[in-house]
Amino acid sequence: MVKQTGYVAKWLNHRGIGFITPEGQESEEGKDYLVHFEHIKQHSEDGFKSLAQGQIVEFELETDKKNPDNKIAVKVTGPDGADCERKPKGKGKGKGRGKGKGKGGKGSREEKAPHVKADHTCFEDMEGERKTGTVAKWLNHKGIGYITMDGHEPDVSDLLVHFEQIKQGGPDDFVSLKQDSKVEFTLKKDPKHDGVFIAVDVTGPDGADCEARAPKGGKGNRKGNRQRQGGDDSDEE
Repeated sequence: MVKQTGYVAKWLNHRGIGFITPEGQESEEGKDYLVHFEHIKQHSEDGFKSLAQGQIVEFELETDKKNPDNKIAVKVTGPDGADCERKPKGKGKGKGRGKGKGKGGKGSREEKAPHVKADHTCFEDMEGERKTGTVAKWLNHKGIGYITMDGHEPDVSDLLVHFEQIKQGGPDDFVSLKQDSKVEFTLKKDPKHDGVFIAVDVTGPDGADCEARAPKGGKGNRKGNRQRQGGDDSDEE
């Protein structure tokens, strides 16, 4: 594939995606290339990646598996293959942004992902099997959550699930998981961490759509939820 150059037109922390404008063109909706955080070269201890708006990047194009008529940006790096610049942190309107003197607070969103420290040795002979479980947690700002498999202890054996692996709604809907909802999934080894497993092909019981996490305040549909979050992505980190 041919390496191209462009600049970051926009980055949405809450969805883990952004858009790249090819060099020599002006940013225009529908013509910029989508980029997912998994395709960004960037050192990150917690797995959270982002792109600084306006930075110059190099990338290759690949057919979008979900929409074959479109191309997406992959193998995204800084100039000459360097790491990409992260999106600067906002000043923070929410809680948990203090100096960290207190104990038992809500904590920082930069803490390491719990699944990296998980004990998944009991899953070694289960890869590829279809399992059932309960949603333990969902993080809208990262587009990830954790599932406790039926018959196993929570926390230490929870499985990471990414929003792209969830069956729910249409292709443009904001995807999420309702805490404590029942799900079915397939066990797969995490390609980024040895000895760790993740949940893929996640559905509701009997292959139905998964239940979505209720929008803030418990009102509105998923589309409305997505629009509200999109209006404040500058402070999502």
